[in-house]
Amino acid sequence: MFHIALNVSGLLSNHGRREASKIMRVGWIALGNYWLDKIRPRHFTAKGAAMYRYEPRSAAYVARKLKQRGHNDPLRWTGRSQARSALGQVKATGRGVRVTMNVPQLNMKPRGKRDSMRDELTRVLTGEKRELGRVWVTVVTDLMNKLSGRGRQRLAG
Repeated sequence: MFHIALNVSGLLSNHGRREASKIMRVGWIALGNYWLDKIRPRHFTAKGAAMYRYEPRSAAYVARKLKQRGHNDPLRWTGRSQARSALGQVKATGRGVRVTMNVPQLNMKPRGKRDSMRDELTRVLTGEKRELGRVWVTVVTDLMNKLSGRGRQRLAG
């Protein structure tokens, strides 16, 4: 889990409270979908393992994986966890977004390691938090401009 702090005071002042809440929810859903489509796949690459500072796997594990599977991609044995994580569900909450992925294979913690594979998959870098914040602000600003430009129009939902 990660938190993104966004200062939105005054940003939604031209819209009613309910309308502003709906606009923010659309932004949160866009943010969750962006993480799922753009950032999540980075975690399944060797470059991602270095970026997110995954704990190194044992030499025996790496050798066995390379021999049996022909690859050394992190968080992946057969590819099922990567495929299942792509099917995540995005839900806007009152103050943010929740991305739920049904990937039980990643709930395990490698022997002798500090972090579980789930913790590794959900790790978000500071730069990515800024990137996600920009996505949210862009979607919300675009939606506000569309609604403001057409007079008093209600957002469905």
